Formats: sequence, C-alpha cells, structure tokens
Amino acid sequence: MKKLLYTFLAVSIAFSACKKEDEDITNNNSASVIGIWTIISCDIEGQDTIIIGASPELLGVPTMIEFVQGGILYEGYMGSSSFSDTSVWEFIGDSIYIGDSGEDFIGKHSVTSTNLTLKGRITQDNEALTINGTRN
Repeated sequence: MKKLLYTFLAVSIAFSACKKEDEDITNNNSASVIGIWTIISCDIEGQDTIIIGASPELLGVPTMIEFVQGGILYEGYMGSSSFSDTSVWEFIGDSIYIGDSGEDFIGKHSVTSTNLTLKGRITQDNEALTINGTRN
C-alpha cells in the first residue's frame, strides 16, 4: 500500500508515448514537452512489483498533464474537466526532474509530435517507472 501511495505521488507527474513512429524524435529540450498530454499507460518495475501497461486510473496517476514553459506542470485526473494539481519540472543535462527539487521523478524522455515517454525512477521507492501518453 505504501508503494502504491508513493507511486501515486510520484506519478502525479505523468507522461506519454509508447510505440515507435516514422517521425523523428525531437531533441530532448524543454520546448519539445510543452503542451497537454493524455496518459495512456504506465509500467512499474521494482524488487517486489511488476506492473506493465496499467491504466493511469488504476495506479492513481494523473490522466492528463500539461507542461508549461517556465517549469510548471499541471496534473488532471479522470472525471475532472480541469487540472487539479500543480508541480514543477526542469531539465538538468539530459534528464528531466519532476517535483520540488526533482524529488519525485528523475528520468529520460523521448518526444515526437504526438507521443511522449518518460522513463526513470520514483525516488522514494527506487522503482522504475515508464509513463506513456499522447499529445492533445
């Protein structure tokens, strides 16, 4: 239960993209993630946990996120027509840090014009997390 709670907190940063497309992947820079994304699936892998292809609702992860220029991240959940939570994000080197001081999620990302994949660690539990989504 504790892992699920931490997962919920860390994943409230959700993200997208899952299958390779014929498009070129954009450079990993802040402009490439800017916009609204619908989270379509999440994977978690840890010592005692493996969940592949789970819906964001099942894990308590936001179902939509919006990266805003300047480091603001808005998070929305199923059943809500608006964003209900706010977090922060930034790039340091080639990694994306989400949460105050990057304490919730640190990982890599790939972005196309329609897909986003965030792959990294939930820092509280040291579990691997992959978030896949599509651009609205």
